[in-house]
Amino acid sequence: MILSGIMLPIEAGPGWMRTASLFNPLTNLVNAERELFAGSVGTHTLLGLVAASVTAAVGLAVGVKAISRNIR
Repeated sequence: MILSGIMLPIEAGPGWMRTASLFNPLTNLVNAERELFAGSVGTHTLLGLVAASVTAAVGLAVGVKAISRNIR
């Protein structure tokens, strides 16, 4: 959560934290939400939509696999 910028702005963190946040897909989602709350649609919005879709697809696949293992 810290690397996505939900708790604290990434810009205020050290350099290693800003670099690590680039590899976190939730960073794009948080930036898209901030952009939408500000009333604009820009590049972060599209990246956030892609990040949310990928995160949901991976979560669904992992959840279905875990449940199907427990049913057998």
